[in-house]
Amino acid sequence: MGGRSGTFGASTRLGLVALALAGAMAVSPGIASAENATAPKPKSGGTVTFSYMSEPASFLPDAGLGAQVGLGGSERFAIYDALAMLTTKGDVEYRLAESMTSTTNDTVWTVKLRKGRVFSDGTPVDASAVQYNWSRIADPAQRSPSAPIAQGIASMNVVDPTTLEVTLKEPNAQFPELIGQSSLTFIASPTAWEAAGQAFGSSPVGAGPYVFKEWQRGAQLTLERNPKYKGKTHLDQIVVKYIPDETQRLNTLTTGGVDIDLTGDLQAATSAKQQPNLADFQVAQSGGINIFFNFTKPPFDDLRARQAIAYAFDPKAMDDALNGGAAMLAPNLFLKDSEFFADIGQPKPNKKKAQDLFDKFAAEGKPIEFSVQTSQTFQKIAEWFQARLSSFKNVKMNVEPVSATQQTTNWQTGNFTLAFSSVPRFIDPAPALSNALETGGVSNYGKYSNPEVDAAFKKARTSNEVAARKDAYDAVQRIQVKDLPSFFFQHVVVHILYNKSKLQGVAAVGDGIPRWDRMSTKGS
Repeated sequence: MGGRSGTFGASTRLGLVALALAGAMAVSPGIASAENATAPKPKSGGTVTFSYMSEPASFLPDAGLGAQVGLGGSERFAIYDALAMLTTKGDVEYRLAESMTSTTNDTVWTVKLRKGRVFSDGTPVDASAVQYNWSRIADPAQRSPSAPIAQGIASMNVVDPTTLEVTLKEPNAQFPELIGQSSLTFIASPTAWEAAGQAFGSSPVGAGPYVFKEWQRGAQLTLERNPKYKGKTHLDQIVVKYIPDETQRLNTLTTGGVDIDLTGDLQAATSAKQQPNLADFQVAQSGGINIFFNFTKPPFDDLRARQAIAYAFDPKAMDDALNGGAAMLAPNLFLKDSEFFADIGQPKPNKKKAQDLFDKFAAEGKPIEFSVQTSQTFQKIAEWFQARLSSFKNVKMNVEPVSATQQTTNWQTGNFTLAFSSVPRFIDPAPALSNALETGGVSNYGKYSNPEVDAAFKKARTSNEVAARKDAYDAVQRIQVKDLPSFFFQHVVVHILYNKSKLQGVAAVGDGIPRWDRMSTKGS
């Protein structure tokens, strides 16, 4: 049974690293968070210009990857705020919600909302609004990517304006973490959403610190301070510029064209270290960059083909070639200082085993050839691997650049054979890891299914005890290494690069989403 009020953390603390250090590039497990470091008194007013590589197709609350930086997660946090978020330490931070508690074996949960919160259209953020949002996401007719999460709810009962009773189909001791890391944390105005339908994604109405002003597709988004927001906020305006090219974004930051750039590119972060006016707030996560396979299409519906790719890939050689050996490699699924770390390694490179497997496919009349459609985020890695595979016989890999939005669409529709991805990456493994590996998971794009994995995740959901959860995740890792639905090779470090001469109060929630409500410009 569970009860979470205020900020919860003891059993979910993963040793995640968050650094607010000017020019610090290396992240070492065990370094304490500087998220709440003392800062000068915030200044009210001003505009912050933020750059990111990919523009979302929509700002519907459920259209992205949940409470993650990619595909509009940072913008949604500014527009909608959140019922709850995980901090960069892995604690549940309640925001529009006041608490989420269960006294019924973690099956019936009471969601308590803060009083007096309103959407920017003046309608109340109440229990009926949450019920409407979650019911709409669960509706198969809406084709929401987050539907499987919302469909885990059996029923909802509005007890009073600030109290929603939620009955789950099966116990989930990590229900607050589930909400805090999924799209269900973003609540839209039912009045506005009902009136606009799918067009709501182009003019969203939330209860966050900023409101939608103008969206110039393919260029930038402008958000203005929400006068009805009852939390704290300092900036008058946020301008988001969508710049796909890493070098261009860094140059724009360096020359003052933007104030903040959010990136996972190690070379860009290393270059920023050389600039005296730039600082770097870093967030490292478990999971990370991986190759995942489509189990519904040849050749990777065959375990031997997946094994051949894993043996052919050499993480250290990739890191040396692309990052000068500076990346945080992922020999294991969890960060070394995570409570859930276990010495269960990913397959090690073995050129002979890889070639033997490639030769077996050729002998069967099925030499391996495949294409990888990849966004700029993973293009360098994909091209490096393409070159590496050229040294092997009986295998050929083609690389096709696509936009980040198209890449995600391909994953969601199953239009791929092999893909490079940073999903799942996570602070707490619930629900991101199960979303990626459990049967029917919202980010299980390869359609992997193993009843033993499903049973292990179910075991993890029914306990808040670290030891019990670790046992379950250990079982998942052992099977993952054997079945190879994915092959992890590098942990993700999100870098919030910013102009320290202009900005203060730069911090993050989750996997690196900027805390817009704390940020301010400097000056008297």
